[in-house]
Amino acid sequence: MREMTDKYPEDIDDSNDIEPISETAELYEHFRATVDKGQTQIRVDKYLFERIVNVSRNRIQKASEAGYIMVNGNPVK
Repeated sequence: MREMTDKYPEDIDDSNDIEPISETAELYEHFRATVDKGQTQIRVDKYLFERIVNVSRNRIQKASEAGYIMVNGNPVK
């Protein structure tokens, strides 16, 4: 897990809350994250960047702009 560069409130759970959906070799990796209801708000791209290994923040932002990052079934930009 990447070391956090900013200080976050103590209520952020940094345990293994992001897991690959499929273990088969595919062109794209799919992840599902579950966030606690009471968690302090943080930008989605920053949240994912801190938890997904071997991915750049720019790549996460591009995926978001393309509509590939969903929150409650809706694309996040």
